[in-house]
Amino acid sequence: MNSTLSGLHEVKDLIDRLCQMIAKLQVLASNSMFFYGLDPTKDLPLVVEDALGNVLQIPLDLVHSWKVP
Repeated sequence: MNSTLSGLHEVKDLIDRLCQMIAKLQVLASNSMFFYGLDPTKDLPLVVEDALGNVLQIPLDLVHSWKVP
């Protein structure tokens, strides 16, 4: 009976450590630059089109804020 109880405690400790490691991996994965690299609009210019169909492409290097003065 004692060995069964100590075995159960060992399994419980292993499961606790596994849960902690999984939580740490989730945090690492969510903070990973991997997810930020999947942006399909990255480095594409800002495209402005007026009512007449005139198109103006502005490089994103020139856009510092989306606020309109």
